[in-house]
Amino acid sequence: MEDVTGVPATTTTTAVLRALECLNVSRIAMATPYLDDVSQLEVDFFHKLGIEVTNWKGGGIVETADIQECSPDISYQRAKEVDNDRAEAIFISCTGFRSIENIAKLENELGKPVISANQATFADSLRILGINDVKEGYGSLFGEYLSQLSVVPEKVQLAG
Repeated sequence: MEDVTGVPATTTTTAVLRALECLNVSRIAMATPYLDDVSQLEVDFFHKLGIEVTNWKGGGIVETADIQECSPDISYQRAKEVDNDRAEAIFISCTGFRSIENIAKLENELGKPVISANQATFADSLRILGINDVKEGYGSLFGEYLSQLSVVPEKVQLAG
């Protein structure tokens, strides 16, 4: 996108990988709303990039509208279910899977960072815009990530 438009840009995948790098995380537990075969594709993707998925659970949902109708309680419970001692962080996948209300609560309860797809995308967008002031309560990623604004990350190279 940047090459074509000449404007700084990001994607959710790039933002999540940058968030994991920022937090120095190489082992995650993953919560998704997806069917198991779709979730497994994500596990395989992370594995190819050297990120271990220590545990994961999908929700068996196919339709985007159904994912968007999920209560934040569902992502909260799923994140707690996948947590384990080996995971350095929890990743809540899917931009339609509502979770922002519970990220700080999960971090307090689980004692580790929690990263959601939307949170990572938003943090990377703020980095691009040079904004480093975010209201507290939406997870530790914002403080860690945005404190590194002077550090411009390398372009993330996806396995292909």
